[in-house]
Amino acid sequence: MSKSPSQSPKTMILVDDHAILRAGLKALIQEHQEEFNVVEEASNGAEAIDKIKKIKPDIVLLDISLPDISGLDLIDSIKKWSSNTKILILSMFEDETLIVKALKMGANGFIPKRLAYEELIEALKTVSKAEDVYIPSCLAKTVLRGMLNKDKKTKLSTRESQVLRYTALGYGNKEMAKKLNLSVKTIETYKLRISEKINAQKKSDLVKYAIKEGLLKEEEKIDLSNQEETTS
Repeated sequence: MSKSPSQSPKTMILVDDHAILRAGLKALIQEHQEEFNVVEEASNGAEAIDKIKKIKPDIVLLDISLPDISGLDLIDSIKKWSSNTKILILSMFEDETLIVKALKMGANGFIPKRLAYEELIEALKTVSKAEDVYIPSCLAKTVLRGMLNKDKKTKLSTRESQVLRYTALGYGNKEMAKKLNLSVKTIETYKLRISEKINAQKKSDLVKYAIKEGLLKEEEKIDLSNQEETTS
């Protein structure tokens, strides 16, 4: 079906801290410039909010893991400053808890980075429609499982358990990254996922959970009185 000449392309802001990825996505979107127009880019949350306030774009393509703030935490701010803006979450992680949380917070769709070049345009077309939500078909069962299992016991992956254990022992992100051979950003994202899964608001919540789950040896259990800082 051809596009009506009277319809302007949907304005977009790309929010991701990887310039190369943004360039690739922008090039892909420009192949459909009659439908979508990337008017701005941002590499962190503060920059994104500043530009969203001014432009009020039709769509924000939002990385869930940013250097200064979680993409999840940006959803409320985006909706506050530009209530009609549609939010399509982009992430390298496909955890059911994060996907369900993002949708419940007001995101209009979720696409894994591994599928971005294959499904991005379809996703943008879907979220552009009034009430439509986009989830790749390969993740439909994952999202459904996340919704159905919301009241069941939280289960951490092996890697999440490792990150939680080191966090409870007081290791910093750089130390954990070196020990686990991961990037600092990946460690931060794992900590976000863990906090979301167990509803941790401060570090002491993480430590208590690690103790309860037997992730710390008896001699490693520490005084919780100095663990009241937030998990962010």
